Amino acid sequence: MRSYVAYIARVAPRFAGTLMLAPVLAIGCAATGVRPPAEAIEPLEDEAQAAAEQTNVEFANAAAGSRVTVSSTSLDAEGESPPEALVDGDPLTRWSSAYAEPQTVELALDRPVASSRIVLHWETAAAREYRVEVSTDGETWATVHEMEDGALGPRTDEVKFEVREVRGIRLHLLRRVNPDWGFSLYQIQLIPEAAP
Repeated sequence: MRSYVAYIARVAPRFAGTLMLAPVLAIGCAATGVRPPAEAIEPLEDEAQAAAEQTNVEFANAAAGSRVTVSSTSLDAEGESPPEALVDGDPLTRWSSAYAEPQTVELALDRPVASSRIVLHWETAAAREYRVEVSTDGETWATVHEMEDGALGPRTDEVKFEVREVRGIRLHLLRRVNPDWGFSLYQIQLIPEAAP
């Protein structure tokens, strides 16, 4: 029984949007003493593996490893990481700015990437107002998105624009959702045009 509870706690977070499923199922199994038959567990293992693989595909990030320049960084609170966390491919690490506004974040890619989508993975301390710019040469910039009334995070904002060869991404973070916080992002994700 304990091994099954541990298994549920281990695999359930792999499912997108079901992070809270693990403790619920674990508590339910422990309380009732019911252990599903092996034929019920094996499909769950297969589905968990497929979900994990799909998550990896969906998280393809052409900006991974880019050079990151920020106006400030806070490392005071638990979980706050250096700016490189924005492009490290780990959806659980996050960068946080100083607790002030405005702030800027700039990514410089090693090579141009054909893309028409950027996904911003915000932590709770998201931006209420911000602007996204992209560059095809690292010198001239074009605004592709403006947000004026963003909600409290965590949230995911998808920025769409006409396909172009992206060499740089710049965020102007203008207004915070809470004046006592900074701005905090898990990842800045550049979706290559060939991705699904």
